[in-house]
Amino acid sequence: PEKALGLRAAFIDKNPNATKAILMAVMEAQQWCEAMENKDEMAAIIGKRQWMNVPTADIIGRLKGDINYGNDRVAAGTDLYMKFWKGGVSYPFKSHDSWFLAENIRWGKFAATTDIKALVDQVN
Repeated sequence: PEKALGLRAAFIDKNPNATKAILMAVMEAQQWCEAMENKDEMAAIIGKRQWMNVPTADIIGRLKGDINYGNDRVAAGTDLYMKFWKGGVSYPFKSHDSWFLAENIRWGKFAATTDIKALVDQVN
């Protein structure tokens, strides 16, 4: 897991329609980003100065699954492209939340006494 959207319970309770609209917009964007025919446009957008400020050529390979292993070994169009929707990559699995919390405990960001299960159950 590498992408996350978090909303506070108070916001969700106060704004249920806005919450649904936000989630639908994010899911639509994920599906758009997943479509191979949109990868060039996506790379051009996120490469702009206000976002990543890098040449499109530095982004597009990862988005399309092109891998340069070095020593002239290149694989183009593999299934190792960056995924945003397929395969449940955006589903909020409790195991992912547990892993994030365990890592934060390990690195001292949360107390060692943090009840991971209780906290995850509040989120999901």
